[in-house]
Amino acid sequence: MALLTLFSSAYGQRVLWGYAIACAVSWVCFQKKHISWRTWLLTVVFGLVLGILGARLYQGLLHDGWKFAANGLFRAEPYAYAISGAILGAVLAGAVSARLTGAQVRSTWEAMVFPWLVMILCARLAEVTSDFGWGTIVNEPWLQRPPIAVLDQLWHEWHFAVFNLEALCALILAVVLIIKRKALTGKLFPTALTWWSMTQIFCESLRVETLKKGFVRIQQVQCALFAAAVLFYFTRKAPTKKRVIAWCMFFAEVGLVVLFEFALDKFPWPAYLDYAGMILVLGAMGWTVQSAISTAEKETSEAMK
Repeated sequence: MALLTLFSSAYGQRVLWGYAIACAVSWVCFQKKHISWRTWLLTVVFGLVLGILGARLYQGLLHDGWKFAANGLFRAEPYAYAISGAILGAVLAGAVSARLTGAQVRSTWEAMVFPWLVMILCARLAEVTSDFGWGTIVNEPWLQRPPIAVLDQLWHEWHFAVFNLEALCALILAVVLIIKRKALTGKLFPTALTWWSMTQIFCESLRVETLKKGFVRIQQVQCALFAAAVLFYFTRKAPTKKRVIAWCMFFAEVGLVVLFEFALDKFPWPAYLDYAGMILVLGAMGWTVQSAISTAEKETSEAMK
């Protein structure tokens, strides 16, 4: 019943339309990868089910623990679903669909990249109707207008529209990956996951309402874990020296992001300095992981010659 309420709302309807568009995009992507229609169909179905379930379980368990489902598993409020859980659900859906139909998991994940970014773009844009996804209050009159700011429906105050920035990041990432798709063949999925994670770490810092445990913003940690998983996979066979250097750089960059997060609350200088520093560090973190991806591919190619 809660899901019916959610998807009958303006927000839910926009999300469903976004999923329909993503499904259409996925059909084209799966065809180009020569992946069967059975794999596509299962991915579409499992992606919807596991995406919703993952988003809800992630938010519920990390916010309320096991008691979260006492009044029903699903909720009608958009803020009761976490995008990191949806991503995990979508990744699992692709893997299960590929295994059941005999397709390659890696190729299936590659084919899911652009539909996944389209879905993120549409879901974030839908948040304009949800009274959710805000940043700090915007006091400057010239900034109090869409798409920079949104007027909340309860207090009638202007807030920075973080969801629009997240949508823009997904769009930019999609465009860059389309341009670079030939060079990124076979490594499109880890590249997309890495750079989306970097942008999301920054955007999570801007959100006023976000999943937190004390000082820690949980989905920032999750995005760092996504990047760490990619780094682990592509450095696991690297020479010890290269592996140690990559991980030392990664942990140093994570430490700097934590420092900038701490500085936002505790240090006296303007917040934009912290955000500028965070952008630079996240760029370096993404570059560290991307370098590991590129190096591993080169070493594999040379070994096959």
